[in-house]
Amino acid sequence: MPAIISVEAVLAEDDRRSVIVIGHCANVDDDVCQWFELPIEIDPVHFLADEWLQAVRPGQWQALHG
Repeated sequence: MPAIISVEAVLAEDDRRSVIVIGHCANVDDDVCQWFELPIEIDPVHFLADEWLQAVRPGQWQALHG
């Protein structure tokens, strides 16, 4: 797997019950992600991205593209 140069956590806008953590690589085609399904909606005002970055599982990355 290519080296991840930055990581961001985002709340899915369509349902607010999914969190996507994206690992950005030097080549955008190599970007990876992890997806977390939640039992309830999260209000975007209360979304704490830093806490979701701590939930990342190192061996669980999946290709974001393709």
